[in-house]
Amino acid sequence: MDFLLYLVQKDELDIYEVPVHEITQQYIEHMRDRKEADVDSGAEFLASAAFLLYLKSKTLLPREAESEDPFFDELDPKFEIIHHLLDYCRFRDAAKDLSGLEEKQQGALFRGGDSPELPLPAGVDHLSSDDLALLMEDLLKHAAKRTEGLIHEEEYRVGDKIKWLKHLVEQRDRIPFNEVFSPSRPKGELIVTFLAVLELMKLGTLAIIRDRSTEHIFIIPQEQRPEED
Repeated sequence: MDFLLYLVQKDELDIYEVPVHEITQQYIEHMRDRKEADVDSGAEFLASAAFLLYLKSKTLLPREAESEDPFFDELDPKFEIIHHLLDYCRFRDAAKDLSGLEEKQQGALFRGGDSPELPLPAGVDHLSSDDLALLMEDLLKHAAKRTEGLIHEEEYRVGDKIKWLKHLVEQRDRIPFNEVFSPSRPKGELIVTFLAVLELMKLGTLAIIRDRSTEHIFIIPQEQRPEED
């Protein structure tokens, strides 16, 4: 994915010209040079390569055949790969920020005594970087570590998750956070859902509250957010 981002940034990306075979060969050589096999990155690479091959095959279909493809009416393949890369880029940058925050916290010294209570996360303007880091860390820590197949059985999109979350808050006053982010869900789905929640909070559609008596976290419509004491 980082190599594809490099091509996009240099305006060299063409879905017809992406050298999947060359990229695969370079990656295999890179893995051979490593002392330990990285199963997770290997699975992610295979999934990305399969996604590219799928998009390239769509561009080669004649228009008559394309019209019968249920995916044809969604996005042009060239725009689809850009959206896929943008989602990847957003999470990569967020991960770097969280990683830097963790390093700063590890080098910090705290006074003795009880730690101050974190402010109640009610909306994006009330969420500190510490709150986001803790939520993301816990989310990924408990995520199911299952290897996805060569081709994704389901492609997760931020836009789809935004629609799903909007429907949930329209139907219910509060949704348990661990219901939306169940550890049984694939890690890729959890990441995309998390990005969708952040986007809706930024837009003022959702809020996140914590029940002080139970410490349970809920997702609620922004207009139902209680005022902080």
